[in-house]
Amino acid sequence: MKLLLVFLVSLFVIGIFCEDKASSWNEYKRLHNKDYNEKLDAGKQENVRKAIFFQRDAKIKVHNSRKFSFRLGHNEFSDRTDKELAVLLGIKSPPSPKLQKSMTVFPKRQTRLPDILNYRHSYCLPPIKRQGSCGSCWAFTAITPLEFDRCRKKRSYSILSEQQLVDCDTNSTNYGCQGGWYVTAWSYIQAVNGSATGFCYPYEGTRNTCKFCPECKSMVGAKVSSFGYVQSKNATAMQLALQEYGPLATAMAVVGSFYYYTDGVYDDEACDNLPVNHGVVIVGYGRFNDTIDHWVVRNTWGTTWGDQGYILIQRGVNKCSIETYPAFVVSL
Repeated sequence: MKLLLVFLVSLFVIGIFCEDKASSWNEYKRLHNKDYNEKLDAGKQENVRKAIFFQRDAKIKVHNSRKFSFRLGHNEFSDRTDKELAVLLGIKSPPSPKLQKSMTVFPKRQTRLPDILNYRHSYCLPPIKRQGSCGSCWAFTAITPLEFDRCRKKRSYSILSEQQLVDCDTNSTNYGCQGGWYVTAWSYIQAVNGSATGFCYPYEGTRNTCKFCPECKSMVGAKVSSFGYVQSKNATAMQLALQEYGPLATAMAVVGSFYYYTDGVYDDEACDNLPVNHGVVIVGYGRFNDTIDHWVVRNTWGTTWGDQGYILIQRGVNKCSIETYPAFVVSL
């Protein structure tokens, strides 16, 4: 009798567990508008995606059950393979160390640093953008600081074109949706004498034939006056540069936990001392709960990722190599 009771209780518990899993999967699909019926082998496709989702779910729950300074959560990427996630990156190897050293500059003004500086809600910072399934983060990383500086000088807001860089910049380090480097993107814009407006040259998320016309004045939204690297691995120099130049382009190393960040200060040790693979923009800095110094970092994966498209990353320790290649641009 006791064995029968134990068996029935076990079946009841398993039933509840399965029901909870089915409920969480259905809720995930609803929240993120997932519909696998549109694809071939819909049943098989959903089973594959479901398996990936629950693998991520287990890792997220383990992480959040421990005392970390950042939390993880599900988003539209929770059912994607590692190969599909890699498409969201797009930083190629940086130029030679000789070039980096020759371009390194220090901010001109050695002023007192405020405890907090944050351009996130500035009028001159456009809404979070979305690169889609194109490794063009380098283009977005180049364009955002240029948009900001142009707005600050002209006192008027203008969206510039990442698609121009994807289509037209054939520099030896830039390969459209296959990755590139933000500093050489500025070099290209300077060479062709202009960055097109987003209205004239909208983003498509795939590489196409170049349509930029430098002679067409109505197409040009901004020009590059100068650019350079801020001193590498020097958080204070970066803070001064944020004051002087505005948001900074930089590169970082992305690992698995980064894709599912939701809040807190990101300090995953897994990304330390790894090669950079993703371009982001630092828009400010501060101190979390009066204990952890951090950068305010803008991503290019839309507003459903992270904290409405942003992430706080530990400052002063070169977390994820984010302090290795900071750079600024000055508009003309």
